[in-house]
Amino acid sequence: QEVQEVEEVEEVEEEQKVEDKQNLRKLFLQKGYTLSEDDLMCTLATPRGRALAKKLRSTSDSDSANKEKIEQQIEERQQTHKLQKQASQKSTDPQTIVDKQNIHKMFCRLGYTLSEDDLETTLASKKGMALAIKLRGTGF
Repeated sequence: QEVQEVEEVEEVEEEQKVEDKQNLRKLFLQKGYTLSEDDLMCTLATPRGRALAKKLRSTSDSDSANKEKIEQQIEERQQTHKLQKQASQKSTDPQTIVDKQNIHKMFCRLGYTLSEDDLETTLASKKGMALAIKLRGTGF
């Protein structure tokens, strides 16, 4: 009986993944972006992607105001991605390297481990850049 319950749960999760991919693909197509299967899987593998999929699920029968919020989040995500690309292109700048080191040290002291991508993403955001500027004078 437990095996049957596990199989049913797995089946529901698989159906949900298919629905999530369809919803994401549709939303991005509305914005003029075509996502590959890999892009969809990568998006759903992130916390923001899962949150977006969850919102799309809950708003599939909701009003257009919720859809506008989701579209705004997509636009913000696209802007963040654009900033990430710009930041990664500048990552050989000596000050950027120092900023990354400072942010990495600060998060390590707080018990968090950041990957290179996490550091790039942090520095690409407005708050991350503000943090980097604050850390410059602290001796981190």
